[in-house]
Amino acid sequence: MTLIFSDLFTYERRSIAHLQVFKSDGAEAVALVTEPSDNPGRGCVNDAERLCQAILRAFQGLGDIDIFVRFLNDPNKQVWIKLKPAADGMDFERDVSVGEVEKLCPDAARVSWDMVDHSCMALGGANHPLLALIPEPEPERDPLDDLAVVAVADLPWAHNPFKCAHVERFETIEGLYVRERWPPPAAGAQWFLTLTEEDFKACDRHDADWLAIAAVSVEIYRGLEAEATMDTVRQRVTARFGDTSDAFHCVTLFRDPITWRPGQTRVGDGQHRTCALKAAGAPFCIAETGGHQRTELVGGDPARRASAEVAQYWMRRAAE
Repeated sequence: MTLIFSDLFTYERRSIAHLQVFKSDGAEAVALVTEPSDNPGRGCVNDAERLCQAILRAFQGLGDIDIFVRFLNDPNKQVWIKLKPAADGMDFERDVSVGEVEKLCPDAARVSWDMVDHSCMALGGANHPLLALIPEPEPERDPLDDLAVVAVADLPWAHNPFKCAHVERFETIEGLYVRERWPPPAAGAQWFLTLTEEDFKACDRHDADWLAIAAVSVEIYRGLEAEATMDTVRQRVTARFGDTSDAFHCVTLFRDPITWRPGQTRVGDGQHRTCALKAAGAPFCIAETGGHQRTELVGGDPARRASAEVAQYWMRRAAE
C-alpha cells in the first residue's frame, strides 16, 4: 500500500493524534492512529466517534477506510483497536493483533512500538504547528490537595469499560438504550446488576481486597498532616499492607486517583476501580474531586442504587 498521509492530525477541539493513511488500487484505505502521550484533548478511544468522522471527512475521496488505534505506552500488550462507526454510536473491535493489521498494511510499523518518547513533538516534529494546541504546563500542585472522601455508591457507573473481561456484555446491554455521545448511566447500572461473584473473579481488577484498601485509604487521608507528602502516604500504606499488591492499589488511589466531580455521570479516570469498590461493598473511598466535596457523606448499597437508576430510566422513557 502507498502511504499518502503521515502527520499529526487534530479532530475535536484540542485533540491530537498521529495519523497514517495508506491506500492501494482495489483495496480499502487503512488509517493507523497512534495516541500521543501528551494529547491535550480527549483520547482517540474516548472520542472515537469524532475521530472517525474527522478522518472520513478529511479523506472522503478514498471511500471506505479501516481505522485502527494503538497506544504505545500500553504496558501489557501490543494490540490495535479497530473503530467501526455504527448507526447508534461506535463499535470497538479490541485486541486486533499486530500481524492482522500488517496483513492489511505491511507498512504498519512505521511508528515503532518501541518508541520511548511518544509525545506530539516526537511524533510530529519539534516545529509542528499543532504543538500550539498543547497548553503550557500548569504550576505544579500537591495532588493530595484535590482529594476528598466520597461515598462509593455515589460514584458513577461504567460508561466504557475498556479492557474489561465483560465488555461484550456491556455492549449488548448498551444496545438496549438510547445513547448520545455516551450511553446513559442506567446502561452501566444494569450491566453491574448482571455481574455475579464468578464474573468478578474472572476480572483481575477485582483480585485485590478493595474493602480493606478503601478503608485504609480513608483512614490515612483523614490522618494526613498539612505538610504530608506522597512519601508520607507510601510509608503509612506500607506500614498497613507491607510490600503487597494491596499496598500498590492503595497508593494508586492517592497517586493516580479516581477522578470525579459530585453530580457528574461519568468518572474521568478509574472506571475499573470504581466497579471493584462497589462490588466489594466499600462504603467510602478517596477520589480526586478538584476540591468539591459534599458536606454530608451517606453510604449506600450500589445494587439498590443501580436498580433505582434502571427503573427511573425506563419510567422516564415510558412517560415520553
